[in-house]
Amino acid sequence: MATSERAPTRSDTFLGAAHDHFGRFLAGKGLRYTSERRAVVDAVFEKHRHFEADDLLLWARAKESRVSRATIYRTLELLVNSGLVRQMTFGDKTAQHYEQVLGIPHHDHLICLACGRVQEVFSADLEREQDALCERHGFEVHHHNLEVFGLCRRCRAAGASAGKRRGRSPGA
Repeated sequence: MATSERAPTRSDTFLGAAHDHFGRFLAGKGLRYTSERRAVVDAVFEKHRHFEADDLLLWARAKESRVSRATIYRTLELLVNSGLVRQMTFGDKTAQHYEQVLGIPHHDHLICLACGRVQEVFSADLEREQDALCERHGFEVHHHNLEVFGLCRRCRAAGASAGKRRGRSPGA
């Protein structure tokens, strides 16, 4: 009797690539790729959304109960340094936000000041203008991050104001 194998999904492919890349990165630093670190990488790359360290702790503990808060913070720092995850503030000085970047095309963010929603956007025209601006000033770009703050359509329709943020996590 033949078993049916499912074809690998895009998510599976990126998860495998993330494990390979992170494993090489850790080995280059003389660090072990523990089951706890694997659970963290799984949790990051199984979801495509912005997250905070506390979100990641919940997701990773669902996979590996021994994942500690310290492991989350240490592994996040390593993931950022390896280039697999980007750290952002979204204008919030009290919290760090993260997103996985492997296989994700460049994008910028629209951030609602009322509900905290983060919308990913891309404009080829804006990218060309940024490149031209840097060229005119002789500036060599290594990376950039554009965050635009305002009110989303839903909050504007509800009459919300920018200072009345309802406790939602960005990207939710």
